[in-house]
Amino acid sequence: MLPFWDRYWRNHYGGRRGFVLYWIYGALMWAGIFRKYRNIDWDRVDRLVFVCMGNICRSPVAGAIARAEGYRAYSVGLHCSAGVPADERANEHARFFGVDLNAHGATPFNDFEFTERDLVVAMEPMHWRQPDARAMKLAQKTLLGLWHRRPNPYIHDPFETSDEYYQLCEQRIVEATAEMLSHAKHARLSWSPSTA
Repeated sequence: MLPFWDRYWRNHYGGRRGFVLYWIYGALMWAGIFRKYRNIDWDRVDRLVFVCMGNICRSPVAGAIARAEGYRAYSVGLHCSAGVPADERANEHARFFGVDLNAHGATPFNDFEFTERDLVVAMEPMHWRQPDARAMKLAQKTLLGLWHRRPNPYIHDPFETSDEYYQLCEQRIVEATAEMLSHAKHARLSWSPSTA
């Protein structure tokens, strides 16, 4: 049996690395480093583009939740192969939240054409430091975890983590996406499912 702290890190943060980065980025958030990523000009947003690494666990769920609300939403991966299906556990959790990822196929970041009217929604601050991130320089950017009721800019990749953490991660993604859409609706009353 794993020692207590190993189980705690694995089940609450996805592992030691997830634990460390969660608290480091959390401290930077409280210092104001990520404040600009909450200052969105919603009048300039026509599409939501969710970004993660493999486009099989995190971003597909967020994109599906947004589309279920009637919004134009896409998901892409910084390091993925085109057409790879969603991770089975992601699909299971998506079904629990009322959306289906069976038709999902991964979209590489470089294959997606970004515009200045996109809002690019990343799961981790380090996603902006990827070399390919230059392709979205004209678009507005935010971090999904900042919109959660318990904000933190870092959502650790659940791939190959424990089932307990996977569930926590997907729950956090669903809640943060819903909260972000709620803010968008209040900030831009005309931006509704019927017009997006």
